[in-house]
Amino acid sequence: MCVLSRKDALCPDYDKLVNVATMEFVYPFFDVDIRRIQVRKKQNRDVYNIKKKCLIFFLFVLQKLLSISIVIPVYNVEPYIADCLLSVMRQTYQGPIECIVVDDACTDNSMTIAKELIAGYEGPIEFKVLCHENNMGISAARNTGMDAASGDYLLYIDSDDYLSDDCLEVLARPLHEKLYDMVVGNFAAFGGESNARLWVEQGGVYEGDRLRKACFSKEVYIAAWNKLYSLCFLRHHNLVFFEGILMEDVLWNYCVVQRLSNMCVVKDVTYHYRIRRQSIMGQIKMNLGKTADSSYAIVKQIIDHEFVENTGYEPERMAYINSFFLKYMMRDFGNKARMRALYMYVREHWDYSPMKLFRAGLMPASQVKKHLYYVLPPLLGWWYLYLKIWKNSRK
Repeated sequence: MCVLSRKDALCPDYDKLVNVATMEFVYPFFDVDIRRIQVRKKQNRDVYNIKKKCLIFFLFVLQKLLSISIVIPVYNVEPYIADCLLSVMRQTYQGPIECIVVDDACTDNSMTIAKELIAGYEGPIEFKVLCHENNMGISAARNTGMDAASGDYLLYIDSDDYLSDDCLEVLARPLHEKLYDMVVGNFAAFGGESNARLWVEQGGVYEGDRLRKACFSKEVYIAAWNKLYSLCFLRHHNLVFFEGILMEDVLWNYCVVQRLSNMCVVKDVTYHYRIRRQSIMGQIKMNLGKTADSSYAIVKQIIDHEFVENTGYEPERMAYINSFFLKYMMRDFGNKARMRALYMYVREHWDYSPMKLFRAGLMPASQVKKHLYYVLPPLLGWWYLYLKIWKNSRK
């Protein structure tokens, strides 16, 4: 997919403008006039693409700033919610901002603090408060926020973290020249045993194979927060968070990356990530039973997606899936029957062949040896994998 530059957008030749494929945006009030013109010219024109081109015309020719929706799921973060909301209120970005706070049935004073801060705020940001009657988890809260969002782009924040004051300004800056499916910022961790940046890599534009290699090799972090998503891109591809599991970002990241056309990465720190035992990541370490259940669900969802999508044999993508599959096996070592059932399911439904990658020159022989449980017949492969994990568990 091509990306429209400002130079192209300012070109007086409208036919050139509307014939350039662009990002996923929708402005309904453009539907009548411009869509009617385009449908008359090309009856088979996809309406979705027409809406994209209309918004590009509006954004660049009329110099409109992008609107951004921020979604904050809130559940029992009384000591931290003020820092989070105040960081939103301090944003230097001059475009329209809406902030959607989703109360996931808090049992502490988190929402009391949040509502007091919002009531006393007199700035340009529009705040919305949505409530769940019962605690449904962070995935459901993010989905509720996404459904209510009306901006051109969407940003997720965890309610115990906070933004740099110029976060939105920095993340939106690349969109002044080109429009991307996703813009990713750097982040710094604090609390716990670490106060260092967890992720610093090269910035720039990623497309095609380079994009997928960067994401699946974890050059770009997995977390859903601190990433500016095109809202219409998410809705066009029906992307939502899988509810009721831990580690929901693993599955979300996989599904998003499979559909991205382009991505821009900036090296500036725009997000501050708090490390604490009570967080979702802390629950993963302490609640091994639910973690194993979540891992099982994620592996099956990814394998089912692979079976349906059949997107090829990129080594990085295979490594991403396989590493998570092995982590699941390690977490669920005590449940041999379920481990074996999942292994057999994977062998039946996932078209992963190390030998194909080896013959294509994409996998060295040493890696094929490590993946013998995919090369051997299923029964032998299962026992090889089980003994391998058993050996590792005794170290």
